[in-house]
Amino acid sequence: MILFEQRRYADAEKYFRESLAADPNDSYAFYLLALSLLNQGNRTPQALETLDRALALDPDRSAYHALSGLIYSMLGHSRRALDASAEAARLDPESDYVFSLQADMHVVLENWTAAETAARRALELNPDNTEAANQLILALRKQHRLPESHRQADSLLALDPDRSRNQESAAWVALELGKRRQAEQLFREALRIDASRVSARAGLKLALKAKFPPYRLYLKYGFFRQPAKTAWCVVAAVAIALLVVTGGAALVLIFVLPILYVLIARLISPILHFGLWLSPTARHLLRRSEIHEAWLAGFVSLAGLSLVVLPLFTHTYNLVGCGILFIGAAFCNACAFQRTGPDRELAFSFLMGIGAIFFSIGLLGVALIALY
Repeated sequence: MILFEQRRYADAEKYFRESLAADPNDSYAFYLLALSLLNQGNRTPQALETLDRALALDPDRSAYHALSGLIYSMLGHSRRALDASAEAARLDPESDYVFSLQADMHVVLENWTAAETAARRALELNPDNTEAANQLILALRKQHRLPESHRQADSLLALDPDRSRNQESAAWVALELGKRRQAEQLFREALRIDASRVSARAGLKLALKAKFPPYRLYLKYGFFRQPAKTAWCVVAAVAIALLVVTGGAALVLIFVLPILYVLIARLISPILHFGLWLSPTARHLLRRSEIHEAWLAGFVSLAGLSLVVLPLFTHTYNLVGCGILFIGAAFCNACAFQRTGPDRELAFSFLMGIGAIFFSIGLLGVALIALY
């Protein structure tokens, strides 16, 4: 248990496996082993398989069913998740741990109202349950009930300021409220307490990028929208409004708007990653892939933008095409780095190849213009 509490999950896994070799009917050891596997990131299916063995030995333990619900939700099996969670609550309706895990499950499923309900029930049963308090802060924030979320975060910090997750929860609320400096301080404090918190590092990067005023607006919009399709709804609404107000003259702009949106959405983050890389105090926050993205997408897009804007002052209009090629290369590279899913490796190679072709043609064009 000490290894688990110290978050040495690989060592805890080894210990519990040795314990189970001595006593293969210890359901609690299987449960703790499942938790150890779950906290190692990419071993969720193994965690579920291990937990099933705990349930086979002791099917009436509510905590096992509650954890099963959380794992099913992480694997995308929402129906099974809800059933397992309901069974846990039936077995022990007075367990704050069960309702805290239920809230976690609803967070994964993005059922924010249900997550709020479960977190509040956990806090009714145990007002000192900080996990449930953090889940409540998140659920309220995701429902855009920022004043309530802010009050909850302040209360939690006053109660327990030495817990990294409490600092981080307050930081996310501050960032969404537009209090960038306060958010930065809180994220830094969260990382001082626990430097391994990946989500706090990600939040600190956002807070630092928000020093750039246009990114603050983009971030505000990112917090405002929940489903990704909302982005296109906003673009479509603006386009229709322009068409109504200006008539046919806006038709060209209507086609340009979606292109601009896609370019900005893909390139703003790499550009600001490049800005963070230039800062000696922020460079350490970037992962290796983000550094590569900063140069191959952020720097290249800035170079392309410079070539597009430069002719306004130098009248060297033949550079514009080279600049557009650079921006196209940066866009392909950004898409490659931001690609997710099972086909990521194939898509990464393809997009980076297209980007390399655009960049090479653009660079050759710049060289020829410089020579002649």
